[in-house]
Amino acid sequence: MSQLYWITHQDLTIYTHTMSNGLNTPDEMGHDIQAFIRLLKESYPDSTLTKQKLKKRVLYNLLDPFSIYSLFADLNYIFTVKNTKLYMIPIKGVYYLPSYQLRLAPFGTEHYSEHFFVSGEKVFHGYVRFGNDANNKYYGMGIFSPNLYTYKNVCLGFRGDVYHQPNIRFYKEQKSKNITRIIWIVVTGVVGTGVTLAAAAIF
Repeated sequence: MSQLYWITHQDLTIYTHTMSNGLNTPDEMGHDIQAFIRLLKESYPDSTLTKQKLKKRVLYNLLDPFSIYSLFADLNYIFTVKNTKLYMIPIKGVYYLPSYQLRLAPFGTEHYSEHFFVSGEKVFHGYVRFGNDANNKYYGMGIFSPNLYTYKNVCLGFRGDVYHQPNIRFYKEQKSKNITRIIWIVVTGVVGTGVTLAAAAIF
């Protein structure tokens, strides 16, 4: 499992560094990251993202605590044949663990930070994302709890998201317009059945 997490979480880091630093070579014509940079500049001519800049940015992914833990767990199993416990940071009865990943958005690169909290039997997941490219500033945040309240075998949870971002441009002549949304979702589930009902409100 630790190897699977490392491969999936660092796939952008690894794939980006398979590009050459110079001009595009014939062998790179089908490279997805190369195509992303090209299409981004076609849609947003003010974009300054280059191969070199993206290669530097994705290296921040190596600081992700979960990735560091997965490597340690893998090596620990190789040398001791023992599983490694997932330790979280204790803060006054609440256990916390952060995660980070650089992601690709339709309007540029995006910093995405996840935050996991455990309090008794309750689990909370929050995230913050932000970026600035091609004169576009975009950001968002959200929180999710699947079992905020439980009565017998019925649990009640919620999810809230707010974000601000430009609309997706498919060609450079298309006008840009910022979009701001607030989304609230109430989730109800029956424990042990897999049955989930959800109601959403978008503002």
